[in-house]
Amino acid sequence: MSTRCKPIKAIGDVNVLAPSTNSPYYRLTWIEPDGRHGRTSGGRTLTGALSKAAQIDAGLQRATGPKGLTPLVQIMDEYLASPARRNQKTKKNWSPFPSSAGPTGSSSDPARLRGVSGPCSRSFDS
Repeated sequence: MSTRCKPIKAIGDVNVLAPSTNSPYYRLTWIEPDGRHGRTSGGRTLTGALSKAAQIDAGLQRATGPKGLTPLVQIMDEYLASPARRNQKTKKNWSPFPSSAGPTGSSSDPARLRGVSGPCSRSFDS
């Protein structure tokens, strides 16, 4: 393994790779929360590379919180089931439906948000 592939320092989940003979730049590598590989240049100085690595790691730590990869439908269901649903202006419980629209046909209808109905999920007879 070349020295280019070995991290010289790790800042959280971000590896700092040394410059190679062909390139005077430090390289930064990491794994995104969804499993993709992340790569970028860290600049020409080690202090600059460490600073940039710290910024990237801070972003990764925010993205990988307990709800980082939770499906949106599950988050919405938990929010709607929460007992602390108060409208800040009226101090009444929050409702997902406008008072005039009712539970069907509303743009905020949870069934439409889940993709159960609506123009994108219709099936057409052939």
